[in-house]
Amino acid sequence: MEKTTRLHILEEKWEEKLLRQCKKLKRMQSHPLHTSLRDPTKNRLKRQSINHISKILQRQHAESLPPLDQQGEPLQDYEDWETEDFTTIIDLPGVGNKEEHTEAELKALTLEVLDRDYHRDSWIQVYTDGSAENAVKNGGGGVFIRYVDGSFTSKSIATGYLSTNFRAEACALLEAAKVLNLQDKLSPKTVFLTDCRSLLQSLQTHCGEHILLNIRRELQDMPKRTDIILQWIPSHCGVPGNEEADRHSKTGSKRQQVSQPTSYSEVKTIIKNRFNTNWKIRMEVEKEDNLESLDRTQQVIIFRMRTGHCRLLSHLYRLRLAHIDEYPCGTDAQTPEHILQSCPSYSTLRQEAWPYPVDLKEKLWGPTSSLRRTADFLVRTGLEV
Repeated sequence: MEKTTRLHILEEKWEEKLLRQCKKLKRMQSHPLHTSLRDPTKNRLKRQSINHISKILQRQHAESLPPLDQQGEPLQDYEDWETEDFTTIIDLPGVGNKEEHTEAELKALTLEVLDRDYHRDSWIQVYTDGSAENAVKNGGGGVFIRYVDGSFTSKSIATGYLSTNFRAEACALLEAAKVLNLQDKLSPKTVFLTDCRSLLQSLQTHCGEHILLNIRRELQDMPKRTDIILQWIPSHCGVPGNEEADRHSKTGSKRQQVSQPTSYSEVKTIIKNRFNTNWKIRMEVEKEDNLESLDRTQQVIIFRMRTGHCRLLSHLYRLRLAHIDEYPCGTDAQTPEHILQSCPSYSTLRQEAWPYPVDLKEKLWGPTSSLRRTADFLVRTGLEV
C-alpha cells in the first residue's frame, strides 16, 4: 500500500520534520533550544531528547547534509527596500503552461519576443542558468552576455558542494550582475534572461536570504547606467543564448566545489530530497508520479482507484456498508479494474476514451495525459468513486 499510494510512513515523515526543525532552530539565535542543539549531548540513560535524535539523524545522512559544526545563514524575516529600480516579468506572451506547447513552439515564441521587445541591436542580452547534481549538490552557474556591438562574454562558476538548483540559478544571476558592474560603459538597456521563475518571484518579495540580498544590491547599483528588466524564458527549447548558459552551468558544476553556509530554505530542500531519494530506493520506484500534475478532483479520483479505497461496491461490501459487491451488469464485482477494463455497461464510453487497448497500469500510473483521460472517463460514467 505504501508504494501504491506513494505516501511515506509516519516515522520517516516525523524524522524529516524533526531534522528540518532542528536546522531551523540552529539559525534562530534567540530561541531557547539554539544553544542546546549546538552543545554536545549529555550522557544520559534515556537518549530520547531532540538533541540526541537530531544528532543521530545527522550522522545517518552526513554525506548529504551540512556538517554539524558548519555555521548556517541566520534566519531573517526580510530587508525593507524602499524602491526597486528594475522590472521583473515572470511570464512570456503566448506561453501559458509549458506542457501545452512543443519545444519548437516554445522556441519560436521566445525568439519572437526577444526580437520584438529586446532586440540585440539596442539591448544587452544577459542569459543565466544554473544546475545541480540531483538538484542538491555540486552546483554550477553559467553566464552568457551578448553586447550590442556583437561581442560576448561567458563564464562558468562552481556554486558549492551542497547547492540546490535555486542557489545555482541565483549565483549565476549574481555573477552576471557583477560582471556588468565592472564594465566601464553599458548600453542604455539591459535584459537578464533566466528560465528560473521561482528566482524572479523571490526577488519580487522581501525575502531576506543572503544570496537574494546580494543580487538586489548589485542590480540597484546598475540603474544609474542602464535600464534593467529581468525576463523569464522557457528552458531547454533551443534558444541559443540559454543553451550557451546551460552549457557553461554544467561546466561549472564539474569544477572544484567548496563548502559554504546554506540558507534554511536550501537545507529544507536538501533534507526533503534526501528522504525522497531513500524512499524511492527502498520502494524501488523508478520515476516520478504524474499524479501531482492533476487538479485536486482528478487526484482524488485516481488515488481512490489505485488503492481501491473508494465508494465502489467491492470496497463498501468489505466495510459491510453494502449487501453485495456485484455490479448490476452481473458479470463481476464492482472493482476499479472491472469498471476501467471490462464492464459492459460502459463499453461505449470506454471505446471513446481508449480507441485502442490500454492496460490498467497505463490508465492509473501512466503519463499525465493518461491519468486525465482516466479521470474524465470516470466522471462521465456518473459513478461516485
